[in-house]
Amino acid sequence: MSTSAIPHPYVDPTFLLMSALERIRLLEAEVLRLQPKPRYEEKAIRVFHFGRLIRVPLTSVCYLKAESNYTRIYLTDGEQYYVSRTLKSWITEIHDDGFIRCHRSYLVNKNEITEINRTTGELCLKDGVMVPTSRRFQRASIKAIFESEPLPSPGSTSKPDCTVRKLSLKVG
Repeated sequence: MSTSAIPHPYVDPTFLLMSALERIRLLEAEVLRLQPKPRYEEKAIRVFHFGRLIRVPLTSVCYLKAESNYTRIYLTDGEQYYVSRTLKSWITEIHDDGFIRCHRSYLVNKNEITEINRTTGELCLKDGVMVPTSRRFQRASIKAIFESEPLPSPGSTSKPDCTVRKLSLKVG
């Protein structure tokens, strides 16, 4: 019996359609895989505000202020969000992303700080807002703010903030 004499089996048209759709899905997945990916994806937080879910980039957050079991989020453009979430829950989410806790009620974006007033214990932000620091968090806040600052290069002409003198002790 020759192979040409064997009748072709019946092929279901839905099977042909399904295999075509499957091939299209595979090609789409391959195209997405081959597309260049963004080099940097900006971190963001999700805020529920009046029934809407809003994506807020962390770079646009100036500071967060605790108000009982709520948090008021202040943005760099002056906008505010009032969220039913504690400051402690925000700390666990964004503390490592450039935010420092300078007070029991405040979480501040390090990039927004322009100066530290050691006499009043306040941080001055770019928009002119003065954020208090508590004695408990003050030393840690100052260290966290300045630990990311680049050190001057060896050939730079900038003067140091203080002068270090070598002391020699004479025994005898």
